[in-house]
Amino acid sequence: MKKHWKIKSILTFLLITIFFVGCKKPDLNKMAGGTWNPNFAVPIGVADFGVYDILASKDSNDLVIINQVTGEIALNYKGEIGSVNAQTILQLNNYSQNYSLSPTDFGLSATPSFSSTIPSSNTTPINFPMNGSSTLNTVNLESGNLGIDINTSLKHNIDITLTLPDIIIGGSPATKTIQMNYSGSTPQLATSTLNLSNSTCDFTANGTASNTLRVIVDATINGSGQNIVGNENFDINFNLNNLVFENATGYFDQQSIVNSSDSILIKIFNNASTGVFNLTNPKIRLSVENSFGIPVLMDITNLKSINSVTGTTVNISNPNLNNILITAPTIMGNTSTTVIPELNQGNSSGINTLVSSTPKYFNYTVNATTNPAGPALNFIEKSSKLVVKAELELPLEGNAYDFALQDTLPFKFSTDVDIIESILFRINSSNGFPINFETNLILLDSNDVVLFDLYNTNHEVLAAAPVDGSGRVTSRANKITDIKLSKSQIALLKNATQIIITGTAATTQPATTTTVKIFDDYKLSLKLGVQTVLKQKF
Repeated sequence: MKKHWKIKSILTFLLITIFFVGCKKPDLNKMAGGTWNPNFAVPIGVADFGVYDILASKDSNDLVIINQVTGEIALNYKGEIGSVNAQTILQLNNYSQNYSLSPTDFGLSATPSFSSTIPSSNTTPINFPMNGSSTLNTVNLESGNLGIDINTSLKHNIDITLTLPDIIIGGSPATKTIQMNYSGSTPQLATSTLNLSNSTCDFTANGTASNTLRVIVDATINGSGQNIVGNENFDINFNLNNLVFENATGYFDQQSIVNSSDSILIKIFNNASTGVFNLTNPKIRLSVENSFGIPVLMDITNLKSINSVTGTTVNISNPNLNNILITAPTIMGNTSTTVIPELNQGNSSGINTLVSSTPKYFNYTVNATTNPAGPALNFIEKSSKLVVKAELELPLEGNAYDFALQDTLPFKFSTDVDIIESILFRINSSNGFPINFETNLILLDSNDVVLFDLYNTNHEVLAAAPVDGSGRVTSRANKITDIKLSKSQIALLKNATQIIITGTAATTQPATTTTVKIFDDYKLSLKLGVQTVLKQKF
């Protein structure tokens, strides 16, 4: 039984040469095991590989999609090509404002000795600055604080109550009481903090202003018997710090919120180096999800494919990509989705060559402006986003030729092969895919020195199936391939640490003019046999 698995170990790397071009490696468990029979040709495996075995039907990026009606297969790339968060639209920066009162504001006049008690009330606005012409109406704060610093040269006891009628905490206006007791020296100093977490702020001063919070300063002067000169200072410094909004309403100006350029890697070409690969019916779908209560005008420009090998670019143009109005949801918490008409070969110049000449990148630039029609009532939440999404669908419909691929895989072969003189593998393939494949396999040791080539040049192991006028396969292509490992090659397997697999692929001939399509019912059938010659003495 141990000898049988020696044969299967050698078979493993031979199968890799056939399947490395697929999206996943073959499941060797599908190959039926045989029995050890020296110096005889025996079948060691039979398997049918369908689309689901060769291509991953789904990965983390939804790489492969299948039309459930027609069975046609497409590669599909999805991703965000632009995203703007709420903090980009609305910033509540730290702000400091000073408020000064004179003795007359407290009802005081100059006197050599003051021992009375006089109450007073004054109101001052905190004019919160905003960028450009933005205005705040209401803000629900998740967190933040109002720092209060008082400095006075009055030589008397002062009881102060600060009331902010435009900031509601727990159903009541925010208040802070501060006592300043004269101790014989000036200036008198007091510092306090008002926690604004979970508060609701009205920046309209009850509909009378904008970007404004009112503060009522109620002060009672309790005379200490000291004098009043008449020019004493009383200064309050208000510090709004670390404001984090939960949501807000207002007008948030006309802002340029997206101006980015990026690329999406078309991963099917990761291992490609040269050749022509035409997918003749590419489609691009774009959509914008907007959870800001803000309309947006957007342009998507600089759409092109880029060949990462040569740098050659192909521009894609479509009038639907200019002046795209992104609607806003009408209710806070909702999301509005704007779908841009599909880009395809019927309406977009350049798109039919999107994936020709093995381009590897899909490039784009996004520009957007908020409130294109001018002032409006906007809303925003902390979690609000504007997300531009792209979906690139590449139906497997087209042609390929002179398409060269290469991959390097780690390799380890530790089985004792001293008893084997030579091995001949026979691969009997029945290919239902309209793609032929020629390959060579090179084994290297740990010093990157070539041990041997499987063939002297690329050798066809799969013949392409014929197709009809619509590109659908009409019958399978059958081929027998013999692979012989000599005694010296088998002995070198234990020194191999890497396999370089090279290959060329082409669609059904004539590849330059024949269009083929891939359907989910295509299958590749393999029958594998082995003839072993053992050493006479071991």
